[in-house]
Amino acid sequence: MKNEKIQQLLTEANNEFRVAMNELCRPAEDMVQMAVCLSAKNILENYLKAFLLFKDVDFHPGASVLQLLKKCKIIDNDFRNINLSPVICRAESGEVKEMYCLSNGRINKCIEAAREVREVVMSKIMDVKGMG
Repeated sequence: MKNEKIQQLLTEANNEFRVAMNELCRPAEDMVQMAVCLSAKNILENYLKAFLLFKDVDFHPGASVLQLLKKCKIIDNDFRNINLSPVICRAESGEVKEMYCLSNGRINKCIEAAREVREVVMSKIMDVKGMG
C-alpha cells in the first residue's frame, strides 16, 4: 500500500512536471502563468510527500510545502540547500502575499525549485519502480 502511494505521488509529480515544461515552451503571449505556478506547487508537494512516505516519516495531510521540506531537511542533508522562498506565495502565517506567480521570471524560479527537489527525491528513491 505504501509503495503504491509513493508511486502514485511520483507519477502525479512527473506528469505535472511535463505539463509545466510544455507550458513554458509556449510563446510568452500564449503561456498560462497560473497553470505553471499551480503545477510547480503540486510538483513540490507530491515529490516531498513521496520522499517522506519512503522514509516512513509522518506528516499532516494538509501540511504546507515549507512544513514538508522542513521534515525532509531533518532526515536528509541533501535537502538543506533547497530554497523554496521563490515558490511561496503565502506567508507562513497564512497571510496572502500573492495568490499566484504571474511573472515569467518568478515562474522560472518556481520550476527551477521544483526541478531541484525532483532531482534530490528521485536520486533517493530511484528503485521505487521495483516497489509494489
